[in-house]
Amino acid sequence: MARRRPAPRCLLPLLLLIGDFGHSSELTFTMEPSDVVAVEDHPLKLQCQVEGLEPISKSWRKNGVLLSDSQHVSLLANGSLYIWKFQKLRDDGSSDEGEYDCTAQNRLGLVVSRKAKIQVATCPTQKQFCSQRPNTHWCVFCQHCPQ
Repeated sequence: MARRRPAPRCLLPLLLLIGDFGHSSELTFTMEPSDVVAVEDHPLKLQCQVEGLEPISKSWRKNGVLLSDSQHVSLLANGSLYIWKFQKLRDDGSSDEGEYDCTAQNRLGLVVSRKAKIQVATCPTQKQFCSQRPNTHWCVFCQHCPQ
């Protein structure tokens, strides 16, 4: 009969270094940004929540370009992106409309969220815009609607 060799004693410290038992080390989105029809001149918050081995750094891109904190955009501590006053067209010719995604990275890897298409609401003739998303109900009355 062949004798079994005992496991090497150096294996346990290695497992303790690698494993965070009870928590997944893989990055996983628990909330990704979703498509939004935003109301012009109103704030907009895009959600991004990730689970995994800490520390996790998060960033946002618009149309593939990395965003940084500015006068009108802030990355919140929880990873969400906050646009202070959504604009279809700013004085400098830029627009907040576009495709946004969130990236999360830890020492084990990087994940990229789905792309969320964000566009400005156009008001129907009754000057009211209502959510078309399931399980939500809200309406916004527009002040500057075309006639």
